Amino acid sequence: MGYVTQETDEDTASPTKPTSAHALSHALSRLPSPLPFDIRVLDLTIGVPPRSPLLPLPIPIPIPKFLLFSKPDLDGPKSIIRNISAECHSGEMLAIIGGSGSGKTTLLHAIVGRLANLPILNGTVTFQPVHSTTARVPALDSSHMRHRIGFVRQNDYLLPHLTVRETLSCAAALRLPTSVPRETRDLIVEETIQELRLQDAADTVVGGMFRKASFSHLNIKGISGGERRRLSIGCILVSHPSVLCLDEPTTGLDATTAFSILLTLSRLSRRNRTIILSIHQPRSDAYALFSRIVLLSRGSVVYAGLRSRCLSYFDTHLGMAPPLEGMNVLDWLVDISVVDVRTSEKEEQSRQRVAQLVDVWRAQGTEWNKREYEEKATPSPRDSMPLSGPAGVEWDGGTGEYMRPGVFAQTLTLTHRANKNVYRNLGQMAGFACQSMIVGILLAIIFYRLPETPSGIQSLKTLAYADLPAYYYLTLIYMVYRFCETDLVVFDRDQEDHLYTVPPYILSEIIANFPVNVFFTTIFALIVYFVCHLRTSNLPFNLFIFISLNVLVQLCTVGFALLVASLQRVYAQASLIANGIQLFLLIPAGYVLITLPVYVRWIKWISVYFHGFRIAMISQFRHRRFACHGVTGVALSQCHGNAVLRGLHISPSQRLATHFAALIGIFIVLNVLAGIVLAYYHPGGVNHAQQVNDGKEHSKSSAVIGDLDIPWVKVDVEARALGFKWSRRSAGSQSLGLAISWLLTEVEVERTILSDVNVRFPAGEVTAILGPSGAGKSSLLQLLASREMNPGPFASFETEGVITFNGQPLKKNMRSLVGFVEQDDDHHYPALTVRETLRYAAMLRLPKDCANTLVGGPLLKGISGGEKRRLSLAVQMISVTLHQPRSDIYQLIDNVVVLAKGGRVAYSGPRSEVGPSFSNAGFPIPELFNPADFLLDTLSNPTRVGHMIDIWQKSKLARTSEASGQQEKPLYDNMGVRVSTSTAMKTPMYIALSVVVERMVKNLWRQQSIFWIRLQQAPILAVLYLLFYQRLKKNAEGGQDRIGFLQEFILAVPFIGLLNGVAIFPFDRNLFLHEYRSSASYSAVTFILAFTIVELPLQILSSLLYTVLLNVAAGMQTNARIFFQDATAVFCMQSFGESIGIAFACLAQSIGLNISLVSTALTVFGQICGVVSVSVPKWLNILAWSTITKYAARIVATNEFVGLKLDCSPESIASGRCLAQTGEELLNIVGFRDLRTGRFLGIMIALTVLNRLLALGVLQLKLWQM
Repeated sequence: MGYVTQETDEDTASPTKPTSAHALSHALSRLPSPLPFDIRVLDLTIGVPPRSPLLPLPIPIPIPKFLLFSKPDLDGPKSIIRNISAECHSGEMLAIIGGSGSGKTTLLHAIVGRLANLPILNGTVTFQPVHSTTARVPALDSSHMRHRIGFVRQNDYLLPHLTVRETLSCAAALRLPTSVPRETRDLIVEETIQELRLQDAADTVVGGMFRKASFSHLNIKGISGGERRRLSIGCILVSHPSVLCLDEPTTGLDATTAFSILLTLSRLSRRNRTIILSIHQPRSDAYALFSRIVLLSRGSVVYAGLRSRCLSYFDTHLGMAPPLEGMNVLDWLVDISVVDVRTSEKEEQSRQRVAQLVDVWRAQGTEWNKREYEEKATPSPRDSMPLSGPAGVEWDGGTGEYMRPGVFAQTLTLTHRANKNVYRNLGQMAGFACQSMIVGILLAIIFYRLPETPSGIQSLKTLAYADLPAYYYLTLIYMVYRFCETDLVVFDRDQEDHLYTVPPYILSEIIANFPVNVFFTTIFALIVYFVCHLRTSNLPFNLFIFISLNVLVQLCTVGFALLVASLQRVYAQASLIANGIQLFLLIPAGYVLITLPVYVRWIKWISVYFHGFRIAMISQFRHRRFACHGVTGVALSQCHGNAVLRGLHISPSQRLATHFAALIGIFIVLNVLAGIVLAYYHPGGVNHAQQVNDGKEHSKSSAVIGDLDIPWVKVDVEARALGFKWSRRSAGSQSLGLAISWLLTEVEVERTILSDVNVRFPAGEVTAILGPSGAGKSSLLQLLASREMNPGPFASFETEGVITFNGQPLKKNMRSLVGFVEQDDDHHYPALTVRETLRYAAMLRLPKDCANTLVGGPLLKGISGGEKRRLSLAVQMISVTLHQPRSDIYQLIDNVVVLAKGGRVAYSGPRSEVGPSFSNAGFPIPELFNPADFLLDTLSNPTRVGHMIDIWQKSKLARTSEASGQQEKPLYDNMGVRVSTSTAMKTPMYIALSVVVERMVKNLWRQQSIFWIRLQQAPILAVLYLLFYQRLKKNAEGGQDRIGFLQEFILAVPFIGLLNGVAIFPFDRNLFLHEYRSSASYSAVTFILAFTIVELPLQILSSLLYTVLLNVAAGMQTNARIFFQDATAVFCMQSFGESIGIAFACLAQSIGLNISLVSTALTVFGQICGVVSVSVPKWLNILAWSTITKYAARIVATNEFVGLKLDCSPESIASGRCLAQTGEELLNIVGFRDLRTGRFLGIMIALTVLNRLLALGVLQLKLWQM
């Protein structure tokens, strides 16, 4: 069966603010007409991305060409677009059209000067100012036009927790001149909302990826895909730029809304603007809106000139004309310029035709365009306006720039925007709350009411040190992720538009996040201070010192995360940089290593942990005398606080103000450095993919396909009285942004998505579901495909009616009968070619008899949006999503379902009955008009919708549709075999495992940065340890150094596993979940086993390298047994961190929240493993035996300490410098008495397998919920 929708948007409705129609109509007139520019592209050629191998380092460094052994590939095209010449004058709108992959987006990016890594081989793009006072003004290039060009990208980059109105208001405040009054700015925003038909979504939050806001007190689901597209356009329109360039502005919109946007753009162009857009599948009546057309075919020009002379050119020089009167001219132009690859004969014919079109234009185009000026008697009409508006908005006449808001105004606007985006993100707030309370309670339990004894004093020293990394390392991991994946993505796009400078952005982030950083850090500090029974003398002063210390370290950590993310936007590499530098700053703190090597001693002065540890120790120990009842002898010296400080080389006379000033200075320096990097170094943005040669020859002739006996099932699908509602408990006031609001003022919010839908989808026929944005088309399709939908937190879906397959009620086990192509194509592996993606999809979906059948597909070129869409279709080949249907495509449809807003049926039945049905309702379809466009135009008028629905419900056809219940009958395939619906059909493991493993390996290997980072994390960490510890010594400090070394050896490794897993697992998970809901379904066991097989060699190799460096090079005791056991412990700890990360990633989609929770869990397990604190409560110690870190610590400590002899003089023992003289005494200090390492090794390996099975169980639980 096949479902076709014209768009897959969802409904979001909210009331809009009342606005005066008269005021709105004059809002734009209050702005001056922008300075007009004529654009000229001359002989432009853009090359393919240069081949630039990089060294596999966290910050990639290009390898010099003379060091490369392989020669560059001489095959394949050397340019993306070739010899493009075109122009567009002020007051005109130019449309760039062509097939997918023709170079539309590349040409548009060249015009706006955003080619990323694409080289300009030849040609120029110039902007000629048009002045009435001077005959000629020097032309400008794109670098001088950055404030006058508005660019709407193909993808939407919007902050998820702002409403539509707030997003437009912030854009207007940042883009419009300061001379525009706020009232005028608000009117422009309201008019933009109306122009783009966003009234119903004006007060709805945007939502994040997959159009779901993670948490919000406004509207959980977010706006639809079409509304996001319109909002992106609106953010540019509010600025009224001189030149407006739009990349596929109508993608994802219904035909009526798309035409409305084109009308708006046409109207704007008549106000001295130059508008250039790339477009596909426009309506036939949109042709007259364009002033000029550039038609591209595979990077070459087929036509570039006036729209009014386009058809005459093809008729004069080529003898070609549209075959049908009234046919969409734009569709015809695209059709003749595209190579048809369906058969070898059609491909050869179309190639010859395209080559002829290109050659003729190259020979005749220049001469043809010369006639344009000869035939023009008068210049094109322009709606000229004075350079100052009635509201006193003045401009400089075109010699300068619009006076954009200054630093202060930018800071206010960005702070207002950031406040809303931060405090409505309840997922992030919940993560911070969990972090502060869980880590605080954990430390409070481990160090509960520390006694004033030598052991309690030792634990207090440990707490003063562990308090900092235990909490702030989690902050660092999450903030690096947030900056890399969300915040700086939006920042990079804003910087491309030059909306604001860097200082206001950093100031706004500091101001907006300051209350969050202070509040949750204070909660953590209060829990630790009072439960651990820290110093009670002079309580207000010491408590203030402790809270201030933690707040400053938190602020410095956030600044450090921003600096790291500004250097590297890829999270896998940024996390490695953060870990490495974090280690540099942590070891010099003065606890795990007291005496630093001379060449790294300077690092402590720039370490926040050094200053933080000093402040904590001085405030807790200076001039303090501990009770130490019953303690005598040498141990009594540890009961004097000043002696404890001297033992750590801390002078009791040091001033706290010095270290506080250092922390404040570090905070300032980190943010200044981040600002400098953000301003002058730009690693973000999108680069173009390079073509991959797999070493195999692929025939370009059509594939020979044998007669395959592929079973398929003939299914009639019917929905009877289907209703679908969304509801949630919501705060009664929109001013409350925290989760507590749900507990205080709960009200029920309900929205109807589908209402009493009675439709039938006959087998063997194509049914199209048409309707405007918000009609529930996507929801209907997902219900038919038995797809799980996420209503959001505190919300639920309610379904009424029944869906049947051949009369049998739809079950989840029947989903393998349905092919479903999602609106988003983000589940494809980024590093696989098109051919490989199709090949693996066929191997998973088709029977094993088809394994050796040739799978064809276009070669990878980047790939374009159209090619990416075709790739999704090719993978499924059952269900298709269609936007803005052409009239000839409409004729191929068998049945039509028309939905109005609110999910109400306006028509359902054969396509042939659509015309008579609408004619009977008083809306006849005009001749030579696309029926699909007419249907959407009709439904766009609210007054017509109710009338149409009433007429339909009373019609005979509707009554027949509602009464057409099917009799239940078994499902048989085309070979007469009955299909069982009791169990879901899955690809068996013996087929799927090898396919999934091969696919994962290729995807990982081609992402060289991620591949090498996974291998390098552990060895680089070991090298950094060696830099500080060098070779372990056996002097008086050897015991303390070894305990610190053991802590670092053990505690950091699980985090390496977590970071490695985060770098690749979420993409694998998304693809698995996508395929699990499709005909390519395979078991969770297959997926987890495949993922484990792929990462196993990398983990083993990195564990061996880590052990070689720390066990051998660092001078630990070693032999073959010790080396094997230590390496196994490192491997198990890496796998442990990765398994916990997998389990949490399967529970929730939010990677940022998962990182916070997993990091908290790993910190908990590290703190109770026995090497950090020796005073762990008994019940917590029992829990620790279920973790791998407990056994790993025992194995490594036992192997190092048994038989160890330290050289300690009596004086060093008396002064406390020497903790012990033998390794056995060190084992007694940490409480390790059971020395059976072989037993611990066996238990640890078993727990490693068990943890991976636990991750599998969590994934299976998620699948059961689906």
